[in-house]
Amino acid sequence: MLRANLGGVDAPLVVVAHSLGSVIVSDYAWDAQHPETGRSKGDDDFVCMRTLAGLVTFGSNIPLFTLALPRVIAIAPPRSSPRLSDAVRAVARWENFYVSHTAYWSDRDFLGPAARLIGAVALAARRGA
Repeated sequence: MLRANLGGVDAPLVVVAHSLGSVIVSDYAWDAQHPETGRSKGDDDFVCMRTLAGLVTFGSNIPLFTLALPRVIAIAPPRSSPRLSDAVRAVARWENFYVSHTAYWSDRDFLGPAARLIGAVALAARRGA
């Protein structure tokens, strides 16, 4: 639906995910990056997160969900996608923050960097378009 609202364009994607949401988005991205599993959610670059340019996780509990795995294979980092322009790839990154679980909404050490990443991707996307 978001892609449709963007006019069907495979725009650079920035995901902001808190707590269990970070696990869900990590699982979704891993499935999308490994279509051989048969769990991929679609074909287009946006839905398959091939245009992932930023990931902001906070209060993430991803490590807890890896304890039962025999081997941990992380998702590919945002800047690795060949579907991103060079300008976007230069600013693309995964930022992870941890402070008290409910303090993020007023913590400038979280809000400032998260906003700067979103702004940098948006500006780079306009430049690289």
